Amino acid sequence: MNLIPWTTMLGTTRQGDDFENIEVNEKSTAPTKVLSTYGGVDTGTNNYFFHILFAASALLLIVSLPLAFVYVPALSPISDYKIDKGDKCWVSSSTTCENNLKAYIYFWNITNPDAVIAGTEPPALEEVGPYVMSDVLNKRQNITFSDYDREVSFVSTLYGAMDTDNFCENCTVGDQIVSFNLAYIGMVESYGSEKNILAMALPTTLSTLVAGIVALFSGIASDPTLGPNFPTLVAALQSGPAAIESLAIEQLFFATPLGGNSVTQLSAVGVPSAYLTGFPDVPEFVIAVNTIPGIT
Repeated sequence: MNLIPWTTMLGTTRQGDDFENIEVNEKSTAPTKVLSTYGGVDTGTNNYFFHILFAASALLLIVSLPLAFVYVPALSPISDYKIDKGDKCWVSSSTTCENNLKAYIYFWNITNPDAVIAGTEPPALEEVGPYVMSDVLNKRQNITFSDYDREVSFVSTLYGAMDTDNFCENCTVGDQIVSFNLAYIGMVESYGSEKNILAMALPTTLSTLVAGIVALFSGIASDPTLGPNFPTLVAALQSGPAAIESLAIEQLFFATPLGGNSVTQLSAVGVPSAYLTGFPDVPEFVIAVNTIPGIT
């Protein structure tokens, strides 16, 4: 094995010197490639690198500004929209015009609603869509121009036709989509609970139902054909408003004035359906409760 002497490896180092005492007398004075290229070799030479960089940046800025303000806007020209009172869409207080809008509608569908209601699972959401509407019409109502025609106010409603050919695969108009009623959730949050909502709405609801039954009973009692079949209602009407209202309250909670029957069943005894349009559902408390399983 050939050993290379220290003098060969380190130049001025002698064999046997301690590594801590080794001195390497090397000092590079050669300029870097970048500095030698652009002139900045030492403090006595000007450095033109940043001069060139500044000039290139200025040139780029000069070229970009015309592109930004002239060329690019020319590619997509935008003109001011001016409302003309003589236009068919604004000529009267109510107009209907084509909107040329095509709407693509998506929904979040809750696939586990029963578990969500039970509180056992978080909502499992599935995006469905698009459901497409085209041939959209814009109906404007209550069109009112201000003095000097500087402002216009109106109520706008969009109508469209279902474009079923462009619906998502296997999507139909009859699809059932389950989602949250955000308005109702906001109401519950505002009132603190659903019970509070019922408590707040109960007086208005009851007074509305009572007023509806009063109007129904009064109409039946004053009808020369129907009245004879309801002598209790006729007697109450003859006694005055308080008596007929008392009967209405009794009907609402106990249904006794009609023999345990609901006002929604009066058509079976000859009461015209026009009398019953205000009662699409059973209003009587006792009858409604009896339809709930487990409650007696």
